[in-house]
Amino acid sequence: MRQKLISILVCVAILSMTLLTGVGVADSNASAQKNEMAEHILSSLGGLNSNTDVEGVLDQQVSRATFADMLARVVGVSSTDNVYFDDVTPDHWAFGSVNALVDIGVLSKASDRRFNPDEYVTYEQVCKMMLCMAGYGEYAEVTGGYPVAYIKLAQRLDLNDGVSNTGVLTLGDVINIVWNGLTMPTYTGYVYDENGAIQYTFDEKTVLSIYRGLYVGTGRLNGYSGATLNNTSVAEDEICIGSTVYKMDASVNPNSYFAREIEFVYEKTDNNTGTVKFIRLCRSGDKVTSINSNTLIKFTDTDYSVQYWTSEEMTSKRSADISRGARVVYNGRPYTGSLTEVFDELTDGAHRGTA
Repeated sequence: MRQKLISILVCVAILSMTLLTGVGVADSNASAQKNEMAEHILSSLGGLNSNTDVEGVLDQQVSRATFADMLARVVGVSSTDNVYFDDVTPDHWAFGSVNALVDIGVLSKASDRRFNPDEYVTYEQVCKMMLCMAGYGEYAEVTGGYPVAYIKLAQRLDLNDGVSNTGVLTLGDVINIVWNGLTMPTYTGYVYDENGAIQYTFDEKTVLSIYRGLYVGTGRLNGYSGATLNNTSVAEDEICIGSTVYKMDASVNPNSYFAREIEFVYEKTDNNTGTVKFIRLCRSGDKVTSINSNTLIKFTDTDYSVQYWTSEEMTSKRSADISRGARVVYNGRPYTGSLTEVFDELTDGAHRGTA
């Protein structure tokens, strides 16, 4: 028998009238989810070893060779026959990655032909590489050069968001700064205005979109797998964010994000809108309680309160006060009738507990 589902969406103005939600993600988890997104995408692109327990090594410092290899693999340029450094020769494990980054202008040639691959990478070095990757090298050089101009520009572009060290970086710092650099706007050059002053120009394209065809967006998750808030037609393998319907990768689990504001990564091709690869909670916003016929205990229409089990194991109860102005999705479609009628149908023949 198909399980009935009711999702109660409570608007921001009445958040104080709700208790803990059945599927909501705490706002304090947004930063952790950003890290999870970065780790997931970097791993899928080959930048992180999928066999490594990343969480267990986030505090470890990172060598220059390891960082260069991560960055080159993420953007797909880890092969070359050119040799620019005497200490990164063809028999070195990171040879292709390090020298390929010189080919595309991310690393500079050294007068002493040394890269020092085993030294730990530092904040200012990573800032320079990420900014050069995104095309900001020229801009930084004409506004003060290395390292001061690069550090100031990194702060201006929030490249340092989530980075805790300003000296030698840990893997956790590196993951954050690489993700920030991959997803920030790229620098395209400059023009002269009518007064002869230089005006620098930027592009909404990112390193991630240029090299990998991946884009980052934000919006409310309005539907997935047939259930929607706005009557948009959504197939079983699709997800609706805002008013746009995307294909949904099999690895995406949207259950905890229904009706929430999310950030998502999607792959875009020429002949379709794209496929969503990863989603995370973007910011605080609407609260959602999802209740099905197997977990509902009772609804009281005098005070609009509902009691329900937190899982089908029925080991823990929760209750919530529902605003009379709440938006309701019933069996995947917006519902405008009486909440009492909805809950009466849910409990009809499926009452699973008492208060």
